[in-house]
Amino acid sequence: MLRRSLLTLLVAVLSGCGDAPTEPVEGRASEVVYGDDGRREPADAAPGNAALAASVGALIEDGDLRRVAGGRWEVADTVPNLESFFGLCPDERFLEQPTAGFCSGTLIAEDLVLTAGHCLSASSCRDALFVFDYRWEGDALGVIEDDDVYRCADIVARQPPNAIGLDPEYAIFRLDRPATGRPVATATPEAVRSLAVGDPLTMLGFPNGLPLKVDAGGRVRSLGSFTFDATVDAFAGNSGSGVFRGGELVGVLLGGAPDYVSGDGGACLAVNRLSESASGETLLYVDSAFDGYCQANPSDTRLCPTPDAWIVGRLPAGAGGCAAGGPPPGPLVALALALWARRRGTTGA
Repeated sequence: MLRRSLLTLLVAVLSGCGDAPTEPVEGRASEVVYGDDGRREPADAAPGNAALAASVGALIEDGDLRRVAGGRWEVADTVPNLESFFGLCPDERFLEQPTAGFCSGTLIAEDLVLTAGHCLSASSCRDALFVFDYRWEGDALGVIEDDDVYRCADIVARQPPNAIGLDPEYAIFRLDRPATGRPVATATPEAVRSLAVGDPLTMLGFPNGLPLKVDAGGRVRSLGSFTFDATVDAFAGNSGSGVFRGGELVGVLLGGAPDYVSGDGGACLAVNRLSESASGETLLYVDSAFDGYCQANPSDTRLCPTPDAWIVGRLPAGAGGCAAGGPPPGPLVALALALWARRRGTTGA
């Protein structure tokens, strides 16, 4: 991860563009759990997170979820559990749970979902389901009904990732029908622009494709122009996860470090761990995504009350209009794409 930080620094020196953290960051280590593992089942999380949990969903490939009798859906038998998918050590958490998801997303309007740009493209949209209430309840997967399952109809705004991470990346896609009755995430420019180092954060998503997990133990570590770092416990599959401060959507997880390291003398894999003082995972400020959407869809007053409501204004002094951003998503993006490829049977695994 130090190599990634050095690459970002080199690009900044050569181009005059780059993020300006509010505190020194000495390079990322390879862990993705910061301090204690804060991932919780929704039923075990704070009551205030219930409405947030109802607004998030998992991106699942069409063939990994199948409709059964009674208007219900089940994870396909071909989807591995966490233990077998990654070869985890027997003392790791969530071993028996399925890994059906490949990314996470948040409902931002009745028919619109925000995720990371590397999670979906126009071509992959047609094979993607967006599934609410993909949860683990007790010792089994909870019931998934017709009203919980939607399809990606089309991409309405997208900034794909680039090779060196100088631009924000996001995707906003339209569902095949409105998610009537679902709570929609609250987001305001004021909430995003008032973020400060040390602010507490809650992330909701689907780490490694598992059923929904809530991590309420994150904190902002540093602030840049289009991205910020936070100590959220993130894994591949969390890409696109909504990150909230005080109930308001402020960030989207883009990427971070490798999920696992060798454990038990190389016999299995174990979760990578890091102290709470580490630099954190990379998140996009949501105003970049909302601004991109509003430039393309200015008449949608649900998200765009005025044409310039979401214009991003965090470029550091002297940047001269450069589209500065944080470091590239790195290994977490690669693993998210590997999850998708493995679902499609293209990795040979």
